[in-house]
Amino acid sequence: MILTESDFGKAYITKARAARFLVDLFSTYTVLFVGYSLNDILVRYLARSIPPTSKNHLFVLAKDNEGTEEIKSLRMTPIPFHEFDELPEIFSCLSRRISYRLYDKMNAVKAVASQPDQSSPAEWKDVVHFLNDPSEDAQRVIAKAYAEGASGFEAVQALVKHGIDGFLFADSPTKQDSVLAQWAAATFALTEPLPLLQLSTEQNKRFSSSFMAQVLGALSNPSVGLDNRMYENSLGIWALQLGLLGPQNLGAGYYITKILERCTSPRIGIAYIRKLFEARPSVRMHTLNKKPGPLELAFTYDRFIPELAEYEDSVIRLLRPTPMQGLPIFVNLLEGFHDLLSAYGTIDRPIDLLSLDRAAIEEHKQNSTEEGSIPDYLIDIARDIGLNAIGTEDADKAIQLCLDSRSEMAQRIGIFLLLRHNPSPNDAINTVVSRKLLDKIALRHEAFSLLYSVYPRADAEHRSALISYVLKVYPDLADGDDAYGRFNIFSWLEQAAPGDQLLQMGIQEVLAVHPGFKPREHPDLLTYTIVETSSELQPDLPESAFTAEDIIHEYSEVKATGSESAINHQLDKFRRAMQHYPIQGLAIIEDLAARTDVPPVLIKTLIGSIRWDKLDGNSAARALDLVLLISDDRELFLQALNSLELPFPDDAVNHDVLIDHYFKLLDACTNHWDWLRDECNLSEKSYGFRDWMEHSLNLPVYVPMELYSIVSEAFLHQSNLPQLQERTSDFVEKVRSAIEEDSCFGQCICCCIGSALDIWLNVSSEIATTYREVLSESHCNSTAAWDGISYTRGLTSGLWSYIKDSLIDWVEHHSDMCTMRLIRLLTIGAIRQESIPERKRIVTVCANLYPQAAAACLRDLTTWIEALSDADQQTELDEWLRALLHCFAKQPQFRACAKVIVSWLESESALKKSALELLIEHYDDECEELRFPRVDLTQLELEGDSMAKILIFFLKNSDIYALRRMHAQEAVQQIHPLEISRNLFNDLRDQILRQQLELPADWNCS
Repeated sequence: MILTESDFGKAYITKARAARFLVDLFSTYTVLFVGYSLNDILVRYLARSIPPTSKNHLFVLAKDNEGTEEIKSLRMTPIPFHEFDELPEIFSCLSRRISYRLYDKMNAVKAVASQPDQSSPAEWKDVVHFLNDPSEDAQRVIAKAYAEGASGFEAVQALVKHGIDGFLFADSPTKQDSVLAQWAAATFALTEPLPLLQLSTEQNKRFSSSFMAQVLGALSNPSVGLDNRMYENSLGIWALQLGLLGPQNLGAGYYITKILERCTSPRIGIAYIRKLFEARPSVRMHTLNKKPGPLELAFTYDRFIPELAEYEDSVIRLLRPTPMQGLPIFVNLLEGFHDLLSAYGTIDRPIDLLSLDRAAIEEHKQNSTEEGSIPDYLIDIARDIGLNAIGTEDADKAIQLCLDSRSEMAQRIGIFLLLRHNPSPNDAINTVVSRKLLDKIALRHEAFSLLYSVYPRADAEHRSALISYVLKVYPDLADGDDAYGRFNIFSWLEQAAPGDQLLQMGIQEVLAVHPGFKPREHPDLLTYTIVETSSELQPDLPESAFTAEDIIHEYSEVKATGSESAINHQLDKFRRAMQHYPIQGLAIIEDLAARTDVPPVLIKTLIGSIRWDKLDGNSAARALDLVLLISDDRELFLQALNSLELPFPDDAVNHDVLIDHYFKLLDACTNHWDWLRDECNLSEKSYGFRDWMEHSLNLPVYVPMELYSIVSEAFLHQSNLPQLQERTSDFVEKVRSAIEEDSCFGQCICCCIGSALDIWLNVSSEIATTYREVLSESHCNSTAAWDGISYTRGLTSGLWSYIKDSLIDWVEHHSDMCTMRLIRLLTIGAIRQESIPERKRIVTVCANLYPQAAAACLRDLTTWIEALSDADQQTELDEWLRALLHCFAKQPQFRACAKVIVSWLESESALKKSALELLIEHYDDECEELRFPRVDLTQLELEGDSMAKILIFFLKNSDIYALRRMHAQEAVQQIHPLEISRNLFNDLRDQILRQQLELPADWNCS
């Protein structure tokens, strides 16, 4: 009893008995505040003391909505009312909402749905409240119950009347919206479309894109026996609403294709065809915030599209009787793509983006084979509709429509149709010349095919006109591209008209300047089509033609043309040959290097293309000599270091030779240390935490650090440390100085040392002393050093002793900078190197880090203990590990660590027993989505409440796919409701309903 201010102080402040009582009360029970003032500062602070994760509720009466926002800010729920005589009904409603389990809510909702107009306002308030349950799973289950209980369109109208209309109009639907939308569309879209549209009009709201997708789903799968006239009418009504359908509903494309299979009206079908092939611009993520580059077309329904035949045939069938009704639609679509890309102004010839991905309008092996490629399907349909017009009075109209289009893809279809129309040869050549069809590279396959067919039959005047036109398109024989373009068309036509003098003269004129040109099988296709190739480019030069003399001769010829593109193309040929003939390439470089008349660019190109992974010890030494040869050229030397792959000298025959070359290369790097520093500091800087090892691997500085590790290991193996220290003293001193540099270079050096720290500790006491200071500090060099150490090749006792204390301190105070690799290193060190008491101390540190780190530690502990025998597992658990498991099982760690703990269920008995104990203790916790092992829950040898708790945890946190669903269903069937406590029975039944499992017959009780 509190009578005085002194009593109040003792109860709430000094001894705080009353404060503790109220906090426990608020945390344990559902509390309704009546007559309490929000101005009471004590109540305000006590309310704020409740953990946000508490599942209990605090309710406050709010007359005329007074103070509702303030009440919400205290994490309380306001209960608005106007008159005090409303309170009994409010309390009754509140009692139902709090006490009803999911099963009770479903039954209440079904009852209201079956008689929506006869239900009381209080019952409808409950329905609205239940449908807006905070749990998405509960929303889905309760909405499904409403749909199952509904008996007519009145159920839809009643929902809208009571403010539940998101399933029709919400742009971002909830779980309950999705369930209700599917029900409303499947039940009423075909039979009562006009009442649905009337609802939209009355509410002055447009249907959402997601609801329209559900409508299409219903239209694509009408019920058996539905009157065909009613179906066509519904298709026509909903066709007017297709503009509401957005690109996020990818599955709608599949529904449209199914609708086209059933539709018999071309007029209605065209509306759905337009929507199927609607496109929008798409920008790849890596081009954002950078210089604008080419855009891509992302087709609205470019996923979940069935096989081509499943809807191409449907469209062709629908439009076959009136091809000129359908062809303009597809030409218009192609022009729409052209305009869409042109509007962004990011590429010169926008539609080429589509045209160049399509090798040929006809079926061809080089056409795209990717399933679901909307452009290819669209082109095939447009082509086939056009072919329906060939041979009819509409043939010329169809050809002209396509050729007059501003879309190059449509123009290609027009040329293809012209060829199939068997035109007059002279007229066909006139068309090519007058429309300048060879000017556009995207049109050349169809243009070449047309000319191949008509040129031999044309008269001399038109042949000559075509040759003159070709010379205007490709005027400059000194330009490699022009020369090759002219050669392609002439050699292609010469196959159709062998012996034609005009063509032969043109070919000889090109070969006089470019004697290496050879005809190709498909010159029109391969000049522009993207062709799949192997990951390794094939050489242009045969091995017999890859000699020093041939290289000098070919380079001199190309150089004489003055064409920069031709020179670069030739150098690329040499690079590819070098990669395919590496040993022969070394001999060529040695030969060229001995001459005085060889352009330096040739030697640099070949050295930069050496395939180090294909060289043996002797060849590697020869290649290193060549790198040393160009070590005074900064750009080339750094480039060579970047491409260098160091072979380890494990071959006794080549050991001394390679080591000697490594020392020479290390000396070259020491002499050019400033080059390495500048190159590193010019690279992208990112201070703070980052993957420094990955960054260092891509920089030239990594090479000398790796060289030093290799030669040091070799000398340590020979116990010849003094000689190593003498030969590398200058290099080591530069490294020691760089350790303390606050720069990207210093951080990369620290990282490289860390990855081979055991070697550095054995060969350089100066480095060991300076590096220890870095490890004990808190700056970017320290972060890089620890990142390198996390990649260490082996954790020896000496290395562990050196890093242990610094590592524990770093992990404790810089957990946000600790990678999983570093946590694993600490865990493995504790397991392998320490006694049980020290293990417990170190593992406790890891267990109390952020959740992912704790989970990484527990994962390594699991790997280690699973490798032990059953008896040793039990011993380790009994002696130390079991005492620490509570650290991993407390929130928030448990949310991540549970993934590891559930994996123990398929381990041996010791770990399985510990897993069951933890999961039973935390059965009501919500974790990240878990993947339970393939364990039969019925074989866990649990009964009663223990089995119920495991099932609750399993159902609440698992991705229940078919096999696990079956196991869960079997386990549920074996539990009798009377064998478990009432609360657990209700919790388990709710979880079963949330997962939409079958409820056992004897569980359908209140």
